[in-house]
Amino acid sequence: MRLILAMTLCLALSSADAVAAPMANCADPQSNLEMKICASENLTKAEGELNAAFERAMQAAKAQYESVRRDPGFESMPNMPEELRRAQHAWESFRDANCAYQNLIYYGGSMASLAVIGCRLDMTKARVKELKDLVDQK
Repeated sequence: MRLILAMTLCLALSSADAVAAPMANCADPQSNLEMKICASENLTKAEGELNAAFERAMQAAKAQYESVRRDPGFESMPNMPEELRRAQHAWESFRDANCAYQNLIYYGGSMASLAVIGCRLDMTKARVKELKDLVDQK
């Protein structure tokens, strides 16, 4: 029984070590793995910025829509928040398809996943700017 318990404990500890992500020097990544780790961290940060920018744009769309939808001539105006959400879903689908193509360009190579992450990062940053501009142009 002790042997089974000891083996279970060893497996659990080794699994925990295997799951922990290696540390990367993102100031000067030297390997493909470090570049992927750093790019993934940057993408995660950009996706957080995207979510915040979308929420801000959604609040602005709701406020603008509510302020005009009952005015004469605006009764049949499409629902701005719903249209923004639809546009965001369409953008996400386009981003995913566009960046998946990057994998085909580097198919089978060690840079394929890094190219996909880089594409997603670039497009996400651009979308954050678009959403911020939607709010700031008023």
